Amino acid sequence: MNRILTFEQFVTEKFNPLQSGKKFSRLTYFEVLFQDWKGKYKEENESALLNKKTVKDFQTAKKITDTFCKKNKIKQKPEYREPGLKTSGKITLGLGGKNGEDYKEGKNLQPIWVEISKLETAQSSTHSQSPE
Repeated sequence: MNRILTFEQFVTEKFNPLQSGKKFSRLTYFEVLFQDWKGKYKEENESALLNKKTVKDFQTAKKITDTFCKKNKIKQKPEYREPGLKTSGKITLGLGGKNGEDYKEGKNLQPIWVEISKLETAQSSTHSQSPE
């Protein structure tokens, strides 16, 4: 079920831990964007997409992601897009679809998704759940 967000909810949305109900408690894919629409940027080489906060959060999330993938032996490689003046930083990670080895092994991306959500400029772009 999709919910329609107001503009304020969209801008300030933080990731919520998924309900640990029986239907969907496994996260198989996510994209996270790094944006800071609250700040006021006076320097010409800064924007809501590229500033100290977004770069710091992106680098922290990148370390968290690499550590998580190594610890949990995720074979699918995360995709990273560095923050730029006109493009937000982005991290994408999936389990390779229903035929992917990580997916078949029952791996879950929810813990990393929740951890990255604690970063101030992280915003959920998209995610996919599957039944257990």
